Amino acid sequence: MSEMEIFLVVVGCTVAGAAVLTLIFARVRTDQADDAWRKLADRHGLRQVNEWEGKKALVVHGDLDGRPFLMENIEVGGQQKHFQTQISLQLGEHLPAGLFFGSERFGKGVFKKMLVGEEIEIGDTEFDAAVVIRADDPGKLKTYLTDDRKAAVLRLVGNKATLEDGKVVLKAPKELHNLQELEFLIEEMRAVARILDIRK
Repeated sequence: MSEMEIFLVVVGCTVAGAAVLTLIFARVRTDQADDAWRKLADRHGLRQVNEWEGKKALVVHGDLDGRPFLMENIEVGGQQKHFQTQISLQLGEHLPAGLFFGSERFGKGVFKKMLVGEEIEIGDTEFDAAVVIRADDPGKLKTYLTDDRKAAVLRLVGNKATLEDGKVVLKAPKELHNLQELEFLIEEMRAVARILDIRK
């Protein structure tokens, strides 16, 4: 064999080895997620399934404190596809219409307006600096936002979650498969939901 042929064989073996390792680590991560999600579901009386809406997917769903709960892995990205964990907890139907809370990470100016629409400020400097707010009726929003609820919203956005379409939603930047981390985030969402929800 010539030096070039040996070089090509070595490169080929290296690339193949890297691909195999990537598949092995992906499988390990998936197995870790599967195990952690199953334990989480068992602890909270939820169901863990590997198919959702006709697609193969890792999903935990059910009722948490009488509120519809859904945790799923969503595939995102272009060529560098990866999974992100999204967790949502549905609140009641009596929230102020069009209510949205999110972090000021949405940016400023035109870009933020495209993402969240017309922003409302409530006259609390610290709160307004940390939170993007939208609601159909600013008057009802100000009545709704008691001190306890403002503290809950700050806790919500501190965990990089939002309240949108009547749900507390957390979109993690990666697949979550650490049971302690999942338990912490779910307990945070439950605590926030209890304060923000209106039940009649």
